[in-house]
Amino acid sequence: MLHYLFSLPFLFLGLKAQDLVYIAVGQFDHTFTPSVAYANIGDIVTFEWFEGAHNVLQMNDDGCTNITMNGFTSGPPVEEPGKIFTVEMKEQGNIWYSCQNYCELNDMKGRIVVAPRPPSSTSMPVPTATATATTGVAPFITLPPYPSYQYVNNRYRWY
Repeated sequence: MLHYLFSLPFLFLGLKAQDLVYIAVGQFDHTFTPSVAYANIGDIVTFEWFEGAHNVLQMNDDGCTNITMNGFTSGPPVEEPGKIFTVEMKEQGNIWYSCQNYCELNDMKGRIVVAPRPPSSTSMPVPTATATATTGVAPFITLPPYPSYQYVNNRYRWY
């Protein structure tokens, strides 16, 4: 809940709320919360430990045995509430990760869906309305398509 409070001021400052991606490690037993997170290229994903001896290993798929060579890792499993591990998202696509101790035993794994960076708000066109009036017919207003934010999976996404 606290990370939502921190993300609100960024919306009003013109910064992107989607830059803030948070995943809890072991907050609800042996799970990653959320198990599926959404990010854009360049976002920083922050993992925070709560309970249990856990780690984060990048995987090649959604299984528990195919570790990504030269992928990200938080190191060996540790029981350290408050530990923070961050990873920058550099490529588009699905990134799977798991906990070495609890992947097979408790299915402790997750996925980050990484999308391309949306255009900056300074380069977005401002919508303009055009009205066409005909005798006896109300004016018809046409607005160009305009991207907007939508709240999806505990974060704002640019559409």
